[in-house]
Amino acid sequence: MRHIVGWILLICLSGLALSALIEPKGELDTTGHGQVKIDQPFRVFGTDYPAGTILYMNLPFGRISIGKEFMDNLPLDKGVVPNVNLIQPVELSIQSNLDKAQKAYMASITGELLNNMSLLVRENFWLESNFTARSGQLLTWEDQKGTASPSLVNTFQVAFIFGTSSTYVLFNYHLVQFVKHLSINAEAMFTRGNSHDQLSLPFSGADVGRLASTSGLADRSLGRFIYRVDSWPPKRGGCLSDDPTKQGDRTLSASLYSDSVLGGSSAILSGRCPDDSSASGAVCRITTSGGSLLAQRPAVRCDRCGAAFMACEVPPSLTAGPAVLELRMADSVYSHQFSFASPDDSSVLKVHLNDSMDNWMQLEPTSLSITYDADGTQNGSLKLQVVGYSEAGLSRLDRDEDFKSLTKVLYEGPASSSGRMNLGDKTVRCAAGNADCENYQVGFLRIQDSATPPTTLKSRIIPLGWFVHPYYLDKSQPAWPAAKCKAWQEAQSGAEEQKVAAVLRTLACPGSLNQALANPGQFVPATYCPSLPGGCGSATPSQQCLVSKPGIDRQLQGVPAAVCCYSQADGNLIYQEQQDPSQQKSGQWMGSGSLRSHPNGQLTTRGGDQPLLPGQASYLSNWYWDALPRLHCCRWSADTGDCQLRFIPARPTPRTSMYSPAQPSHQVGDPHLTSFNGRRFLFNGLGEFWLLRAEPGVAMQTRYQLASFITPSATFLTALAGRPLPGTGDMVEVSAVSGSPARFQVQYRREGWEPSQTITADLKVGGAPLLIGDGIAVLLNSTDRLSLQLSSGADSLGVELKLVTVGNFSYMDMFLTLSPSLKARTRGLLGQWTDDPTKEFIDISGNVVPFNSNSEQFHADFCNKNRLANVNSSYFGYSGSGTRGEGFLEMNPDLAFYKPLYNDSGLGADSQEDAVCGSSTSCRFDFRVTKNRQVAAATAANEKMFDELLAASEGNVSVCDVPALPGLRIDQPLTAGSSLVLACAQPLLSSRSGLTIVCARQASGNVTWQPDPASLGFQCLLPTAQVNTANIGLIIGIVVPCVILLLVGIVVVIIIVRRRSEKQPVQSSKKENRSFLEGTHSAGQPGAPPRQYSQDEGNRRNPHGVPPPHSAAAPLAYSPVGYGGVSGVDSDDNGGQFVPIMMPPQHQPRATMTPSPQPVPAQRRSFERSQQNQVMQGPDERATFPHQQQPPPPQQKPRSSKPKPTMSHSEVV
Repeated sequence: MRHIVGWILLICLSGLALSALIEPKGELDTTGHGQVKIDQPFRVFGTDYPAGTILYMNLPFGRISIGKEFMDNLPLDKGVVPNVNLIQPVELSIQSNLDKAQKAYMASITGELLNNMSLLVRENFWLESNFTARSGQLLTWEDQKGTASPSLVNTFQVAFIFGTSSTYVLFNYHLVQFVKHLSINAEAMFTRGNSHDQLSLPFSGADVGRLASTSGLADRSLGRFIYRVDSWPPKRGGCLSDDPTKQGDRTLSASLYSDSVLGGSSAILSGRCPDDSSASGAVCRITTSGGSLLAQRPAVRCDRCGAAFMACEVPPSLTAGPAVLELRMADSVYSHQFSFASPDDSSVLKVHLNDSMDNWMQLEPTSLSITYDADGTQNGSLKLQVVGYSEAGLSRLDRDEDFKSLTKVLYEGPASSSGRMNLGDKTVRCAAGNADCENYQVGFLRIQDSATPPTTLKSRIIPLGWFVHPYYLDKSQPAWPAAKCKAWQEAQSGAEEQKVAAVLRTLACPGSLNQALANPGQFVPATYCPSLPGGCGSATPSQQCLVSKPGIDRQLQGVPAAVCCYSQADGNLIYQEQQDPSQQKSGQWMGSGSLRSHPNGQLTTRGGDQPLLPGQASYLSNWYWDALPRLHCCRWSADTGDCQLRFIPARPTPRTSMYSPAQPSHQVGDPHLTSFNGRRFLFNGLGEFWLLRAEPGVAMQTRYQLASFITPSATFLTALAGRPLPGTGDMVEVSAVSGSPARFQVQYRREGWEPSQTITADLKVGGAPLLIGDGIAVLLNSTDRLSLQLSSGADSLGVELKLVTVGNFSYMDMFLTLSPSLKARTRGLLGQWTDDPTKEFIDISGNVVPFNSNSEQFHADFCNKNRLANVNSSYFGYSGSGTRGEGFLEMNPDLAFYKPLYNDSGLGADSQEDAVCGSSTSCRFDFRVTKNRQVAAATAANEKMFDELLAASEGNVSVCDVPALPGLRIDQPLTAGSSLVLACAQPLLSSRSGLTIVCARQASGNVTWQPDPASLGFQCLLPTAQVNTANIGLIIGIVVPCVILLLVGIVVVIIIVRRRSEKQPVQSSKKENRSFLEGTHSAGQPGAPPRQYSQDEGNRRNPHGVPPPHSAAAPLAYSPVGYGGVSGVDSDDNGGQFVPIMMPPQHQPRATMTPSPQPVPAQRRSFERSQQNQVMQGPDERATFPHQQQPPPPQQKPRSSKPKPTMSHSEVV
């Protein structure tokens, strides 16, 4: 009802007659470039403008520039980059001179008209029901016409509406008749300054005249369109008129630009204005960028948004990256591009975790404070849900999975309307009897209102130990994390886990930080580290971690990856084993290790139509399979050794001996190229070229343009485009955008897409990588450094780009690497990596060209042969208003005027050349050619940096693998020549001491340990019992009296024996004494009768009546997949003896052990196990039994088979 009344008020009160001008129009301008000062601060396209900023009205070309005048003598085509933000209602040269019939007006919007503008915004934008306009400005073009067609007239207006923190633009088209001048069509669009970013209005271009006869508002008043413009891209409000024969815009206006992979949001969207007929059959389809269907569900009317809008529920996504949202209504289909991101990077409404992530990782935190935007919800009845995630028992993860089998609501209760709650008071907890809490121990928080559709707020992914811990305490199982850890470790022997383990053992880490940075095709900086509460940069000691690229084995239940961490101080590799147990529980523990599931998940292949397997989902699988077991074993478990002896062997430190360096190349300045075989040469290309192309496989093209600030003889790299697979799939383009600020621009599109469907990515420094379909990953490391990976199977190309800005011109230097699988398979400007120097340079057509030291001749013979032949072979998008062919010709001009310099002879040296360039000949050449110190300095600095990476890449492996000795303490870099004293992490015990091994270089150049650690019989053992230091006094008070009583008992026994012996014959006495002594010595030996315990005695030894944590009386349920399907904890049949921990084959201890005792009856096994777990402990404390076998006892002499000699009474004593 509210919306109907508002609609009526809008029409009745606004005074904005349909298809009529807004009055009053204001002051007449006669200058042709009117200026209007805005008296309040405002924002447009993400740029903040202070009060006093001027709007410049460009009369001849139908444009408005913000902050400074933009006077171009020609209409601004698409693709042109201005240095100022522009609003372009009709961009066309509408006249050659002014006459009195052509007018422009300017007026402030105040009073009732300003109130009407507030109402327009409220009715045409979702969640803006409280918007109030603070001020506004109206600009009017009236009776504009061109001299060539004086009978054709354009009359239109632009209204700026300024709120407190938002800015809106209303277009009012009364007449649009003059729509073409010569061959140039009029454009209606927005242009973001200093970028290629542009957004068109419906019908922009050849059909721009239809703007006056189509509605973009909810009231369907003709010629009106409204946009929110404070951020980029502008968001269209309202909806388009419902005549399908006149629809010229297939772009869906939506609230969604980036959503969490957790899904659950409601996308508010508008395309065609809905009515009862069209809305009832409306359907939402969400697909990957490759066309694979994620979900298809009915669209619903958005009661809380206004009459113009529909809503679609966004499903969870198992993969991160681009997606397409479609709204199908009647005969119309509208589409909208967005992306699924990590929950940390999502731009949708959030539940914020106020307390540190470290609190959320504790079992008994004192505070768990959350805040959320309660005002953004539309209904006062809010509910809080704790949602758990698990992949247990699943054999596949369908793409259209609605998460019913992956997530469960573990708790639901009221949420505070204040927007703030504290969950640390244990009122939000897993209820007793809720068995789902056994398996769903990682998840997120969700808050929803009861509107239609509901507003959904979500947190990032969090561990739920704090939530499930009370559930286990209710079951008298305080040691549940240790039991979970043991069950998880036992599950590693399963068939699927063994397949994963085999891959984990092949993972590799470079030996040094420089060597890792020198392989961007394989390693990129880690940006998602769920085990570190403070993020990837919070580990102690300070370290830089990189993660290897995801695997693409669709048959493996996981996406194994290496995490390689290096000291920030010296660049040496840091190992998991370098942290002690106290650090592991502090939340700052990091170090090189293995992941079963890469954070980015499984990259799709050829559109990704196949379902995923467990362990392949983005972010969630990483939490479930890697972060959660680490918490169970290393942070929450009270058992000594669970981390060192259970978790680390299953997630081992990657091996440096397995690392194969990539082959490097680089390019700097006015292009100086270094081939993959290490040959340096000068390249003088202008236009677009094949940088490299594998046969078959990955390919990359580069664009070189003249710098505007120097003589036309120097070209620089301004853009590159590549694809990981030939003939199909995705393409990515990276450009250097000049202006203030200079920046990288990343765009991507699929094969077959129109240029207008190219998507511009929104990258954040330090954010998660942008993942694009078939093997493309882009990571913005800093504002001037970007990493790009193109990969397909074992093939990978890595590119590290360095942005250089000189004045208003920006270009890129780059470092590239090829994976070993691409050896002898590439052609193009960088040649091929080959052992045959006579076949180093092969042009794109496959012709072998010998190297020529004459740069001009080599350029003609080889370099020019790699020029792109035509637009059909180009990967670039060409975003101009013309065809792709026209864009190609613009970027590949006639070379008749281009006069490159192939040497610097005859060019004078600058007086600062020595100081700037040193020994760099590339720098000296660039200094002399460009006469620009900044260019030369950048060439020298980047060449030095790239040469250091090149040298690191070519270096031998000089670091030994971590010895395969579980529990070993590493306290130093394992570099060649170093010695390591074998010792165990505290409080583990070493089976042997005084052993030293040396990391020795072999004749082959490899490094190995001498002697072989596996041959030394060394192992790390658990202490036999853990004693709580707080109970030392109690222990002493009990043990000392017991010892005294024992001594008294021995004396009494001796006295009794002596008296009895005095009353009997000597021979009989000797026999009885021998029997007594033999019985004493044989206790506990093989063949000895088991001791039986009564129930009363058992109760005396367990007075609290609490079943031991590992007893059969206290079963714990575990998932049937992943965590082993264990329904009890200790089900071994080792007679209560100490049992060794199960290790992967490569980690099995090799020490010689004592023979196992004979089987012991179950009754005794159960009781003795209880005693081992309760030695000197309170009811909630447990002695750690040694899971590993003990070292052999001192060797005893064999008992003689001869009869023992007769002993006297004195000998017995």
